[in-house]
Amino acid sequence: MRSLLGTGERLIRVLAVMGCLALALTGCTRLRIRREMHEANAFYKAQNYEEAVKHYKNVVALDPGYMDAWLNMGYAYRALFHPGSEHPKDATYASEGIAALRKYLETNPENETARQYFLEFCTSAARHDDAIAFFEQELKRKPDNPQIMRSLATLYAKKGDVEQAMKWWQRWTQIEPRNPEAWYIIGVASWERSYKNPSIGSDERRKVITEGIDALGKALEIKPDYFEALSYMNLIYREKAKLEATEGNSAGAGSDYETADKYMKRALEVRNAQQKAQTKTG
Repeated sequence: MRSLLGTGERLIRVLAVMGCLALALTGCTRLRIRREMHEANAFYKAQNYEEAVKHYKNVVALDPGYMDAWLNMGYAYRALFHPGSEHPKDATYASEGIAALRKYLETNPENETARQYFLEFCTSAARHDDAIAFFEQELKRKPDNPQIMRSLATLYAKKGDVEQAMKWWQRWTQIEPRNPEAWYIIGVASWERSYKNPSIGSDERRKVITEGIDALGKALEIKPDYFEALSYMNLIYREKAKLEATEGNSAGAGSDYETADKYMKRALEVRNAQQKAQTKTG
């Protein structure tokens, strides 16, 4: 019996020692994490981003849940990255930096600054698919979020996929039908599709122009003094006039040019009024 009691006491003592050692190790780890983070931030402030990245990596190796280290690592990689470069180093900076920012955003999706940084990094590195995948996942969590839809539309537009971009802009207008900016952006995109694509056929061009005029018209219904929408209504009617002229409809072209001039005049009136108002308040 005494032997059993002795064994039990020894076991308790061993466990106690192990517990103390574990606490000591945890304490040492915390101190090391703190030191590594301090050094990383110091290197970052000194713009020594290569060294900063090394120390941020040490932090997340010790504590993968240290989200600020992931965020700052992403920022440091962005500072190292050179847009347009084909150097293997820049490919690594982009890959690891985008991954670090995405890791942070998985647990901090509401950080708008980090989101914009992530989006800008993906765009600068021509890694649109990375950003699209992230925002599509975000949309599953927030299916009616207009900002996510706008981000997806912007990414698809930069990628050159106009059809997908228009799809997401249209969905944005369904969620926020009284937001003039949503309609305005569709109008601008429609003008660009016509103006920058001389090879598209007449039927397709007419469809695109009509969509643009309708969208800009809705923007102006909501906000009649929308200078930018008035300016693009002027431009898109000039596209319509050119189309009518190529099809031999000189009367229609003349009418469209007159309409364009009216919108241009109205846009200038609005801008002058806004400038006068700013002068008075200034």
